[in-house]
Amino acid sequence: MPHVPRRSFLAVAILSTLCGLAACGSSTPSSSRSASPSGSARPPAVTGTAGAGQAGSSALDPCKLIRPSDVAAAFAGTVGNGVSDIFGGNPVCNFAVKGSNLGADGQVQIIYLRTYTKDTYASHKKEGAAGGDVTVAGVGDDAYYDPKVVGIVFIKKDAVFLVLFDPAGGKALDPEQAKADTVALAQKVVSTI
Repeated sequence: MPHVPRRSFLAVAILSTLCGLAACGSSTPSSSRSASPSGSARPPAVTGTAGAGQAGSSALDPCKLIRPSDVAAAFAGTVGNGVSDIFGGNPVCNFAVKGSNLGADGQVQIIYLRTYTKDTYASHKKEGAAGGDVTVAGVGDDAYYDPKVVGIVFIKKDAVFLVLFDPAGGKALDPEQAKADTVALAQKVVSTI
């Protein structure tokens, strides 16, 4: 059975709200993992059929953009091959990380939020700022970091991505190192778009 963070059950409700705002396509659930584009919880990834998405979205498969060596360059440790998944109609690439420089094993997720528009991104950034998210310069056209989910959301042109680290067992992480690692990987993703 795949790893499901404790916060994932609450996150299903958040996903429903996000999909309502972003007009998510449907998918057929068959497994759960962690992921989140905003706020304090990571909705589980859902395996199924991808929705129509934005034009050119097939070229933005996260597992085709990033290699395990790219993840290792940001987080150190031993990184497994990327595993493709779908979350709310959005392509996801999951990388298992053992012995990261954060002092924890975990999972790195790169999610192409193709169901997001520029307006959806702006709305979630504004909402997140009220909850402690911080703007990050130098990543795409605009970016913000959510320390509660150890994730950065960025937009480049019309593409919105989320890059996050989910520590095994919910282990506490050094906040500055966690931010530095996720930002470094996000910059690599940006360079591939």
